[in-house]
Amino acid sequence: MLVEHEFHGSRCISTIVGMGINVEQHVFPDTIAQRCTSLRLLDVGVAVSSLLNDLRDEMADLMTRPWFDVHASWVNELDMSGKELRIADTEGIWKLLRIASDGRLIVRNVVTQMERTVTDGDTVRYQD
Repeated sequence: MLVEHEFHGSRCISTIVGMGINVEQHVFPDTIAQRCTSLRLLDVGVAVSSLLNDLRDEMADLMTRPWFDVHASWVNELDMSGKELRIADTEGIWKLLRIASDGRLIVRNVVTQMERTVTDGDTVRYQD
């Protein structure tokens, strides 16, 4: 999942979300194999056309809902609250404090207690 925001000052004026779903892939390069999976590897059999139709319908539904409902659902589905995470190219282990209304993550370093905002260009990894 890739998310890019465009800000004017502290105001988010647009967001672009990109998503990739590995449907049939069963082999990944060694450099990423430990972090990747696919529906096939999870024993989920689905036709790509069916997946695309379901995804389109879900997105259409989300577009009709108020932002605060979508945000609350998203926070719930992410299930990251209190989980340890790593930020690529950043030292230390971090914990999620909250997800801001603009979608950015507010995190705290578990050792230094420094807080920061995870923003465009940051890659986050966490364990379920």
